Amino acid sequence: MKIPKATTIRSKYRVYAYKVGFTILPQTNGLYNVFDNKMGYTTHRNRNMTEIVQIIVDGLNMKEYNRKNRSSVVVG
Repeated sequence: MKIPKATTIRSKYRVYAYKVGFTILPQTNGLYNVFDNKMGYTTHRNRNMTEIVQIIVDGLNMKEYNRKNRSSVVVG
């Protein structure tokens, strides 16, 4: 999977956040909170859009890294 450009992520941040398991919650002051759907709590509070994009890019990179380095050995 190719990681999209930051401008693409910025324009569709909700879609890409969902792909890595996050929900982005906008606040009234123009900042955002990041809710982790798997853990069930807010992991980042009061972040601007630049930081939100970086969090999503990091999540996409981690997802890609784990996909590439998955072991094919079956134990059990």
